[in-house]
Amino acid sequence: MIALVIHVLLACPADPAPATRPSGSEPLFASVTGTSELEPVVAIDRGRRHGIAMGDAAAVVRPEGPARVVATGEVFLLQEDKAALRLTARPESSLTGLRAIVIPSGLVAAARTRMPEPTTVAGTIQAVGPGRRQAWIDRGGHSGLAPGDRMLVTRDDFPIAVGRLALVTENTALLQCRSLVSNALPQEGDEAELWPSPAMRRTGRLETMVMEVRPDPDGSILRVAGGRSDGLAPERILDLFAGSEYVGMAGITGADDRLATAKSMRAFCTTRPTVGLRAVARPPAGASNARLEARVFDVRENYALISAGRSDGVLPGQTFAVIRNGRVVARLEVKVVEVDFAGAQPLPRADGATPAPLNRWDVAVREPVPESQVETLGTVAEVARGGDWVRAVGQSSRLIRRGDVLRVATEPPSAAIVADVAGFDVLVYIPPGWGRGTIRSGQTLERTVE
Repeated sequence: MIALVIHVLLACPADPAPATRPSGSEPLFASVTGTSELEPVVAIDRGRRHGIAMGDAAAVVRPEGPARVVATGEVFLLQEDKAALRLTARPESSLTGLRAIVIPSGLVAAARTRMPEPTTVAGTIQAVGPGRRQAWIDRGGHSGLAPGDRMLVTRDDFPIAVGRLALVTENTALLQCRSLVSNALPQEGDEAELWPSPAMRRTGRLETMVMEVRPDPDGSILRVAGGRSDGLAPERILDLFAGSEYVGMAGITGADDRLATAKSMRAFCTTRPTVGLRAVARPPAGASNARLEARVFDVRENYALISAGRSDGVLPGQTFAVIRNGRVVARLEVKVVEVDFAGAQPLPRADGATPAPLNRWDVAVREPVPESQVETLGTVAEVARGGDWVRAVGQSSRLIRRGDVLRVATEPPSAAIVADVAGFDVLVYIPPGWGRGTIRSGQTLERTVE
């Protein structure tokens, strides 16, 4: 078979046009110049000098009409100006003359930094070393991972270890682990995910979990997964949630490389914190792109106290929108700022009517407030074999560009790279590990607003 493929490659005409190595910001297009009659192999007229590498994902599509995928595969032989693709299935007819779209691994690595909330690169532990301090996971460079990446190991969604990638190959990586708990060590089948996720790093809203709770006269002492290298520095504020229900607030008092210690604030808590709560770190005070969300924890006549203060970058004169059931019901102007809370007065409505009464634990968001956090761009129309190539029909006049990173509304959500756009048809590629959910027709293609 290898000899046959080499023969097909050498028989391909040389690319007459000069080419430069692409920047890695967009997919690469090629023409299919030959089809093997015996094996699921095709030759294309682009190679190493165009930016293609071994193992790069590829799809063969019809050049006219909707971007319908007729075959998928990966690069397995490479020359300077030519390459061969090994397909996942033998084509029913010759593919010569059709168009091939290749996703360079450099594009995946660059696009990883733009993965939308709440997606991240996730994989499964396939093997562990002596002492279970080393673990091999089934994701690698073709998922966008790189040596030094921080990973969180979970079992049944509970964190048990953290570590950094020591070695990364095309499809696997070696993780050096450090335990977070005393009664569990990494084992085959545990999940490992890039953490903090790319979106957490962009926004500063790092999400972790409460691992331990100890009573304290003024509240509770909490231990949460993550440390200084993850951004959990002293004086940062954590909002605590049971699912989507607000539980309270805690301030970080110390951190090492694995765990951070925080103290809950009784006045800002609806109930006593427990193990397993979601802990969401507020953005640093200087984060210019950060959405700051607080709670109204005390309501007095024509005055309210909100659980955000100087440590969150709150200043006198700033305004907060009080949101209830997705609607803005009142606006507050900050008058006095303390370290971790602020006093604010309700503002009159633009129409002169009396503002809605405030309730304790109402959500208060610093203005300006985005009108929508999610923009629907299209609907999944077709899923190629394997589920890594998806065609969607666009529903928005907003420009979608090749190389954009969007979200597919699977459960949980997946992230996808836009491979091609033709009219209302959008072809996207989902790199391995960019989503655990199953993609089906009818799911939406989305752009998130941070």
